[in-house]
Amino acid sequence: MIFHELVHPDDGVDKKTPLDIIYIQQKQTIQHVYRVQHRSGAWRWVEDIVGGVFDDQGNLLFLEGVISDITERFQADLLQKTVYRIAAVAHTSASLEELYRAIHESLSLILDVKNFYIALYDKDTDKMDVPYFVDKFGSDSEGYPDSAALAEIVIRTNSSHLLTQDQIATTVEQSKLAIHGVLPQVWLGVPLQGQEGAIGALVVQSYEASTAYSEQDRQFLTFVSEQTASVIERRRAEERRLQLSDKLAAQIRLREAILAATPDNFLVFDLDGRFQFVSPAVLNFLGVTGDEVVGKTRLKLKHLWK
Repeated sequence: MIFHELVHPDDGVDKKTPLDIIYIQQKQTIQHVYRVQHRSGAWRWVEDIVGGVFDDQGNLLFLEGVISDITERFQADLLQKTVYRIAAVAHTSASLEELYRAIHESLSLILDVKNFYIALYDKDTDKMDVPYFVDKFGSDSEGYPDSAALAEIVIRTNSSHLLTQDQIATTVEQSKLAIHGVLPQVWLGVPLQGQEGAIGALVVQSYEASTAYSEQDRQFLTFVSEQTASVIERRRAEERRLQLSDKLAAQIRLREAILAATPDNFLVFDLDGRFQFVSPAVLNFLGVTGDEVVGKTRLKLKHLWK
């Protein structure tokens, strides 16, 4: 096998660029960082440092260099960048949908996420939802990825699972899960650990290669999920508060519309004795507007009752 056939197709460093040649002719070293496929099938990051060897007349005789495996160092740096990018989005006014997309895009730095989804569990309803997913084969009749049922196992056991296609089939049979469509060659799911247990799962899967994900990838995704869970949990709580606030505001507007239409003398106080609503009949009797009364106590408006 020729070496460049082992280089990841997205990295494309099998040929020297014109600029590389110029550097070599100027007796400078050139450096490239790219991925090569290990005999196990996994991709490893390497640093390739190359320089020229010249004769006494300065003619280039050949190239020599050193290729070093920098996978651990490189992935640690990518992992830090991934977490930082997710945290940066979390501190903006981005919606949950935008946050999910940012998590997906950030994970692409360290994993194959062409087939990815986020599953969330609602403890109150005891149901799972898949608010975000990208999958080669689309979704099932309910709008979920075909393998979404596997995420229930991750959430229920609160533990990560790395499964090959054969293991998926065995798990489905033992757990009596309903999975339709094409089974992936490998499936990796990790729990989103909230304050009171798993609130969901992050899932990646590959339909092409059973070696697409490793134990190290499981560790990476677990680490990211630990940082991500609190972000999602906090943002979901914020959106629930906003929804409740909007619902309460709508109820107040409805109440005021109903009360405003009544011809009766009607007053609404809060617990501190401040007027929250005064019917038009009372306002007309006192000869004042709502703005002059609402928010004030009876004591401050005692001149109106004389």
